Amino acid sequence: MDTLLNRIKSNVTGLYFSFVKFSSTIRFKLAFFYSGILFLFSSGLVLTLNIYIASNMQRDPVPNFVRFVPNSGAPVQLFEDFEKLKFEEKERIRSVRLNDLRSIQKTSLIALIPLALLSFSAGYYVSGRYLDPITKLKKELEKLDSKSIGSKLDSESSDEVGALVESFNDLSVRLQRAFASQEEFVQNAAHELRTPLTIIQTNLDGVIDDNTATPKEIRYAIEQALLGVAQLKSLVNYLLELTTISNTTFEPVSLHQVITEQIVQMRTYAKMNGKDITYVRKAKNTKIMGDKVILGRLVQNLLDNAVKYSVKEANKTIPISVFIDKKGEELQLTVTNQGKPIPVAQRERIFERFVQLEPSRNKKKSGYGLGLSIVKKIVDDLGGRISVTSQDGLNIFTVLFKRARK
Repeated sequence: MDTLLNRIKSNVTGLYFSFVKFSSTIRFKLAFFYSGILFLFSSGLVLTLNIYIASNMQRDPVPNFVRFVPNSGAPVQLFEDFEKLKFEEKERIRSVRLNDLRSIQKTSLIALIPLALLSFSAGYYVSGRYLDPITKLKKELEKLDSKSIGSKLDSESSDEVGALVESFNDLSVRLQRAFASQEEFVQNAAHELRTPLTIIQTNLDGVIDDNTATPKEIRYAIEQALLGVAQLKSLVNYLLELTTISNTTFEPVSLHQVITEQIVQMRTYAKMNGKDITYVRKAKNTKIMGDKVILGRLVQNLLDNAVKYSVKEANKTIPISVFIDKKGEELQLTVTNQGKPIPVAQRERIFERFVQLEPSRNKKKSGYGLGLSIVKKIVDDLGGRISVTSQDGLNIFTVLFKRARK
């Protein structure tokens, strides 16, 4: 007995939760809402008709009312005058009319039940057809992973549902690109980290395995290991910087002040490498929306790149020019250096992470190919644009910023 009761209780509970789940769907709510509106409208119409019929059938028949005889088509007078009828006859006629009225009212009320069921079924079917793309979208999202991301859904609808599917397709493509970029970034970062780690391990293993190593050799090995540690630290700082740029709060900053401070810091470094930095300011208002530290990194990276990749000539100082001017509603920063022309096909790649053009030419130049990628990241976050051109032996980096409102 207890087993039967438990089974009944379990079935009832299962049905209850199934109904709750079913009634919480958008499809059910839409069908219930529209069928409810149709039911209220139909009920109001039936009620109005019943009131009108009742008001007419509860009154006594008019004088000289007639009836049609079947198969004749001609009206035949039934009574001369209702008021001239006997009392019993009047009551009988009134009773028949009241019974007819109750029958009409009963039939009308009963007809509302199948009407409600039919309207709900029709609403449920129609809403299901319109919500079918959303159902497909849900199933696609459930199957989504890093391998299948990027797949698109087909939608023949041009309404809001179709727009939602198109938005999902665009999001899926963007996510696919983001995952691909992340995977490439991880692979490149792992490759760059492996080199200094190998140097550290090789030097330390050599000292440990060599029992005849002199103090001078041991010191040299440790110095090389420390150099590798410094490279690792520099690389990690670059990677952390890439991840923290987007989390910065921007405010009005004087780009002129940032450039001036960075030139002061970089001038000695530039002179040691046979370069001289000149700065020309033509714009009076140089305020843009940004962060002083982040903008300092942008200018520093551009100047560092110009110093590294400018040509070298014995007993001659190579100029590096920094120029700032307004261009319409924007502020233009230009950094120019003398160097080997950058091929047109490589001018977009130069801003990608871990990209170094002609590595064999740059063996003596330290770096990981992250400096310009950080510049590009900062410019994008500021809503600006950056480009590079080469002409007459000059490489020209141009950055356009949106000026801050006064």
